[in-house]
Amino acid sequence: MTHKNKISEVARVAVILGHPAHELRIYRFLEKYRPRIFVLTDGSGALGSSRVYNTIRIIDQTHSKASGIMGRYTDAEFYNIILDTDTLQIKKIIDEIVLDLEQHPVDLIIGDSLEGYNPTHDLCRYIINAVAKIYSSKTNKFIPNYDFALEGPPDECPPDIRNEAIWLNLNQEEFERKYHAALNYPEIKRDLEIAIKLHAEAPFKTECLRPVHDLKRFTGWETDKPFYETYGLDKVKSGKYADVISYERHLLPLARFCYDYAESVS
Repeated sequence: MTHKNKISEVARVAVILGHPAHELRIYRFLEKYRPRIFVLTDGSGALGSSRVYNTIRIIDQTHSKASGIMGRYTDAEFYNIILDTDTLQIKKIIDEIVLDLEQHPVDLIIGDSLEGYNPTHDLCRYIINAVAKIYSSKTNKFIPNYDFALEGPPDECPPDIRNEAIWLNLNQEEFERKYHAALNYPEIKRDLEIAIKLHAEAPFKTECLRPVHDLKRFTGWETDKPFYETYGLDKVKSGKYADVISYERHLLPLARFCYDYAESVS
């Protein structure tokens, strides 16, 4: 089945990411549309070493544009925002992104998906949904909102929205540029090699951006608990973590806040 690209060749795009390196999943899209990019955290993880400089290099390679939010928080700082359910910080992030988009108008917004794998990814999605709704209201026009898979095959798309998704099918030259860009990103090189071994090259020659319709959808997993919660529990038991980020205690209140705040100002 073939799918049409549903956006204009000259569309202005914002890409909002929870972590640096997520942009590699849509590298060809970056080359084609040269979006304005926001990255909430520096990707420093437990080692405390920022990887934003590698994302800046990707932005330069693709002639995309860096926003004023590029690794605003360390991973530890962002986890504390989640653990503290710090709605004031979340409001500040939403307001700053919306203001930036008013100053640098866009036609659609793209970003992390809701998968239950990492709390930063999921909170980023809640923030994106709020930004899209508020910005649509301020511009008095509907601003489409898309996500893309961060875990699993990058061509993964539910059947009911396949015809609404944006699909980019990479030729071999485009794929090679994307592949080498990822290999030159040291922090993800090993993950890339594992993913290619697991799924082969074919899925990585497709970039799929999926429409997000339901802004009040707060979960994206089929298990009793999201992966990040069960993983955190194991780390607490082993003494590596002091506390667990919980969907019910931490993420759900922030998800509701993002939705309610967007409703209140739209």
